[in-house]
Amino acid sequence: MSVPSPYLESLFSTEAKRMVSVLRSTSFDTSNVNAAWRHLETVLSSHGYSAPSYLGSTNSSSKIVKGEKLNYQTYVMYIAPAKFSGYGNVCPQATKGCEASCLNMSGRANFDQKIVRARVIRTWLWYGARDLFIARIHQEVDQAKRRAAKSNSHFAVRVNGTSDLSPTMFGDILTKFPDVQFYDYTKVTKRIELLDRHDNYHLTYSWHDGADWDEVKSLNIPVAVPMYEWDSAKNRIKHPRSVTLPSTFQGLPVFDGDTTDLRFLDRQEGAPRSGAYIVGLRAKRTNRQDEQIAIDTGFFQEF
Repeated sequence: MSVPSPYLESLFSTEAKRMVSVLRSTSFDTSNVNAAWRHLETVLSSHGYSAPSYLGSTNSSSKIVKGEKLNYQTYVMYIAPAKFSGYGNVCPQATKGCEASCLNMSGRANFDQKIVRARVIRTWLWYGARDLFIARIHQEVDQAKRRAAKSNSHFAVRVNGTSDLSPTMFGDILTKFPDVQFYDYTKVTKRIELLDRHDNYHLTYSWHDGADWDEVKSLNIPVAVPMYEWDSAKNRIKHPRSVTLPSTFQGLPVFDGDTTDLRFLDRQEGAPRSGAYIVGLRAKRTNRQDEQIAIDTGFFQEF
């Protein structure tokens, strides 16, 4: 299986549609999740693919693992973002700027195609075997929660590591685990309504190209903003390690969002106790072309 370029999704859609159709035509008995997953492995193998070993994992990225210093284990799921899988769109309000600078291909995924393959197949499963997908993620969250308890760690869940799906699409996951802290970043303002219904859900709004600052501020929740300083000598954005975030931006206080990913703890860790504030995220370098797109569209914000 070749990995599609995010700019050549249409060239990959025929195979994606075929595999989603195969999965939809296959019956999976989710009363026994492990047996159903073995069945899935057989089905995918017969078509030349391997089933991912898991949907999500704990403390599995350089940003997520920073929560360990606050004694947190965080379960996070990474699927192929936006239209990257060749089927559907798991980031319904994705913009040109955010797609260009998406960290889907950062870290190990930049050189390990197995990681990208697994994310693509997980996304096919989302569209082709939804009941099994939901049953499996519930199982994995439960197992991860138990492991955290055994190690006397706090536990949190971010189902959208590289997607922007409503948690209500994952069955009753928020009510099934009332003692688990779930959190997300989103561009979908309607999702804020979930905050009144679920005490265990935290939401940060994701700044994006095309957003209006007055509307964003009125949401009254944290706003994650990729911020950069320009390096005139190298004619590109400065490396994140050399960037010191401002204390305020667009009239709002700035909290350093790179210290951990545990946004639900920001107000305990020094962010304003109420109201909107900026979660400052140092813009990460990708390549010059994509960086320029992110700048030109206004997704990256200069301070």
